[in-house]
Formats: sequence, structure tokens, C-alpha cells
Amino acid sequence: PRSTLFPYTTLFRSPGVNVRSAWATADNAYNTISGTSMATPHVAGLAALLRAHSPNVTHARVKAILQDTADRNLPSVGQVCGGVPDNQFPNYQYRYGRVNALRAANALLQLQANNQL
Repeated sequence: PRSTLFPYTTLFRSPGVNVRSAWATADNAYNTISGTSMATPHVAGLAALLRAHSPNVTHARVKAILQDTADRNLPSVGQVCGGVPDNQFPNYQYRYGRVNALRAANALLQLQANNQL
């Protein structure tokens, strides 16, 4: 469900500019493109890795881990949208922040070690 405060579906920032990826024109073809089509797989892939490591972790817990471990030391561009400045999280510029795979994996391992999953 969408948040009433932040009604967008994108919750994170992830690498989406000049990403080199496999391309459909040949088995060994690559292309460098930008956009949400390149950023989305980073977040989805990280969520899948967390679930693969701990199959019993809930979707809600994975979302919380990604939100709690996202990088927030991002440059402010001075944008205020909906009354929310871009240095307050979540916001309309960076949402919850930039996904951080290492921090997310470490958080999952810590929850697992503490029997909190």
C-alpha cells in the first residue's frame, strides 16, 4: 500500500545512471543505460539475497532492514518538496536513502544471531 505522506512507490535510491548490463541483442552483448529499469534490479536483487539467506524473514522485515540500513549521508540539493527538506528522511529526493547491501546483510545476520527473525 502507498503511504499517505509519501505516495510514491519508489522507496530507495540505487545505482541507475550509466549502469552496464547484459543486452538482449546477443548472448555476449552489453549496453550502458540509465533509469529506473537499471536501478530497480539493485533493490530487488538485494531483497532476494536477504530472503535467500533467511527464507523465513518476512517481506515487512526485509523492507524495514532496507529502510534502516540505507545510506543517508547524501548531498543536499536544497530541495523542499511537500514541506520535507531533502536532508530529512524519508523525503521526495532520496526517499529512505541509498540502499547499502553490506549494511543490510550485516543487519540481517545480527537479527539472526539474536534470534529476532
